Amino acid sequence: GAATINTLMAAVPRILYGMALDGALPRMFAYLHPRFKTPVVGILVAVLIPCVHAFAIQGNLDRIIPLVLAAVCAWGVAYLLVTCSVVILRLRRPDLPRAYKSPWFPLPQIVSSVGIVLAIVYITPPGMNPRDVYIPFGWMIGLTAAYALFWTLCVP
Repeated sequence: GAATINTLMAAVPRILYGMALDGALPRMFAYLHPRFKTPVVGILVAVLIPCVHAFAIQGNLDRIIPLVLAAVCAWGVAYLLVTCSVVILRLRRPDLPRAYKSPWFPLPQIVSSVGIVLAIVYITPPGMNPRDVYIPFGWMIGLTAAYALFWTLCVP
């Protein structure tokens, strides 16, 4: 509800700000308002994206559910990448210091990966065309991959 929206609206601009500080986004996202010390560009982007979606669904709330489910799939892919990264780093770089131990490695990672994939495959509720979810999901993943490729190839 409202608390989730409030949390997202507060967190997303700061995430974008942090990514800009780390060099994963353009420097303009690191700009802070001189008086309020808020990430102005991140706030504008965080407001603009829902506005564009609201315009795209043309007031039809039935069209927002597939977009939300597509976003959930995208978050699932992000968690899947983190889980796979844990396994890869533990196998390739066992010498790295670890902040915590992962008991029964790699069983929790395998179980969570299977769960994430199953959730993405079966996310479409009965009566909804799966294409309504997977097409926007594909666009989200494709645009993210294109941005990552552009950023790694073109930004020093």
